Amino acid sequence: DPCPGPCHGNTICEVHDHVPHCVCKPGFSGNPFTGCQEQGVSVADEACADNHSCIKQLACIDGICQNPCPGPCYGNTICEVLEHVPSCSCKPGFFGNPHTGCIEEESVNQCLNNTSCDDQLACIDGKCQDPCPSSCHGNTICKVHNHVPYCACKPGFSGNPFTGCQEQAPTPRSCSLL
Repeated sequence: DPCPGPCHGNTICEVHDHVPHCVCKPGFSGNPFTGCQEQGVSVADEACADNHSCIKQLACIDGICQNPCPGPCYGNTICEVLEHVPSCSCKPGFFGNPHTGCIEEESVNQCLNNTSCDDQLACIDGKCQDPCPSSCHGNTICKVHNHVPYCACKPGFSGNPFTGCQEQAPTPRSCSLL
């Protein structure tokens, strides 16, 4: 095969007189050694009338085809252009909301808010943790409901968990004579 693959984006290899040549695919124009663009579509820094005048990775900004990405994304995100529109996404190895920032996936139990955590945990200092304070005392235990801690009386105790719980009196059993 005389065309071992030296041609680049939107080009094809043609052989004329036993010599391979890179040429732009039909409907494309430009330099076949660096890559061809759709005909009638502007590339970076060329004048444009609207987004459709630019290649899909650029947008028509102030009459010039430009990269619309500079600046709109935040911490640990990347900007990709899809059909002339910039879109933020988390970098590989990160997760979260790309509009407010992404955190590393490797960090165990990391979170942005409580919804990232199991119902029995809360997002504290960026980590899913047990929210129970050590302030439950007097025969009480700390429980968690929807990420919120609260004190409750231990089994076999009753009363106000904020002031302390008392042991429940045993329920009298009726005796029967034989």
